[in-house]
Amino acid sequence: MSPATTFDPFDHMPFTGYIDPLTGRPERYLSLAHFIHSERLAGVDEHYRKYLLNLDDPELFRLEVDGVGFAGGDRPDWVELRQPLIYAGIFMQALS
Repeated sequence: MSPATTFDPFDHMPFTGYIDPLTGRPERYLSLAHFIHSERLAGVDEHYRKYLLNLDDPELFRLEVDGVGFAGGDRPDWVELRQPLIYAGIFMQALS
């Protein structure tokens, strides 16, 4: 039996996802963690969300999101949407 492969959601595995309503183009996510944390902030703090999406240094990205509460808080429906959004991110990443 071969050992199981565990994927780190912070590993750079870029993919495209949801359409950005401002540009009409698909957003590009550098990792699954980029997608999850950007969706966590959707509609709450768009400037910080865009900043996170553009962080290409994995260590800096981890420092920004690990264990730190966001100043504006999470989106109001985050608790209900967390699991479906994680599945959606995995699916979009797998398609890419």
